[in-house]
Amino acid sequence: MNLIPILPQHIVLKYSQSEYPLVWEYIGPERTHGDMYFDEQFHWYECVEDTESNSLDPNNGMPFGLICITEKQWLPLSLHLSVLEVYNKKKGYGSKIMRFLIDFAKSKYKSFTLQPHDSELVKFYSKFGFKVRYYFKTKIMRLYL
Repeated sequence: MNLIPILPQHIVLKYSQSEYPLVWEYIGPERTHGDMYFDEQFHWYECVEDTESNSLDPNNGMPFGLICITEKQWLPLSLHLSVLEVYNKKKGYGSKIMRFLIDFAKSKYKSFTLQPHDSELVKFYSKFGFKVRYYFKTKIMRLYL
């Protein structure tokens, strides 16, 4: 999998509401998370299949998800996943992104955090070893690496 960086100032221009309704709440004019996700500390990436490893796949080279990661959101030496959106939830892309991010995080960080917004997400992230923790009364999930 490749991660293609997206500059925050180009996000709204790159995606229209009709093309990507799942991510529009994060990048459109009615963002639920506010403008804090649009500065240099938050890194946006489009997730794309690796073109060399699976060249017969018709979706090869096409984006299948969008992530936003940052460092030290909750804890020092920690990678934090702020946004994970998958364009087709039935193909295992969310799991593929999580495995990639965990492998990436192991090389540089001591932990990996995220903030689940519902019980289905808690179940999903638990499959990867994340445990629910509370940090100043805020529910987060943390994976020790």
